Amino acid sequence: MVSYNGAVTRNENTRFPKFLDGPDYMQWYNKGTDMDNDYREHTGAGPTPYTYTQEQIDAVRNGTNTNPMLGNTDWLGLLLDNKAYSQQHNVEVRGGTDKVKYFTTAGMLSQDGVVKNTGFKRYNVRANVQAELSELLTVGMNIAARQQQGRTPGISPDNTAYMNPFYQAVRMLPNMPMYSPDGYPVSYYSNAGWINPIASVERSGFQNSESNVFNGQMNIGLKIPYVKGLEVKLVTAYDKTSTENKGWLTPMKCAAATATR
Repeated sequence: MVSYNGAVTRNENTRFPKFLDGPDYMQWYNKGTDMDNDYREHTGAGPTPYTYTQEQIDAVRNGTNTNPMLGNTDWLGLLLDNKAYSQQHNVEVRGGTDKVKYFTTAGMLSQDGVVKNTGFKRYNVRANVQAELSELLTVGMNIAARQQQGRTPGISPDNTAYMNPFYQAVRMLPNMPMYSPDGYPVSYYSNAGWINPIASVERSGFQNSESNVFNGQMNIGLKIPYVKGLEVKLVTAYDKTSTENKGWLTPMKCAAATATR
């Protein structure tokens, strides 16, 4: 008997945290200056000027901005708002006689990540054979093998990785543009360093991994003559696992920006 099952699916995030957009960030940044100035006024210090003028805020909001280092960018949306497709296929063959039974299966899984330049693939095969050679002797063999391949950018979008793109996306200022006039990605200096989540997944290089796993088992069963219910079984097994990782970090040229420029 031969059977097949498979599926093709589309994956996307259904909900994002809501962050301030560019003009709202600039408005509330100035609001923070108002609160600081209230304190400074009561302590006899001079006021701190606004970082952003109302004209700049209005221009970013209505799309008439001409300042090349101001913009309105949804960094988290750009990082995660992607459609990713995955497919899974599996074929099974089983059959036999009263004396010999077999089962084999082969499958593959391919997944693209919702973050650019991420993905996972897996190939697997399994075979089981059980044979009754005589009334007293049986033998069986089970073999399984699989290969797994993973790929991520050089700066991996892994929550445990230092300066990962998720960390960068929530720290990047929303009032900065994607690119400078000369085509370089705009990077902002946070407390941990220069960041740009989109450049991190598109220009930082790659990290690729490949894992191979083999599991083999053989068993021999012998019924002891003239002793009802007594059986001796010998089981042997062999397992092997290997992993190979390749990575390349690419230096990136970026346009430096701060909260005031």
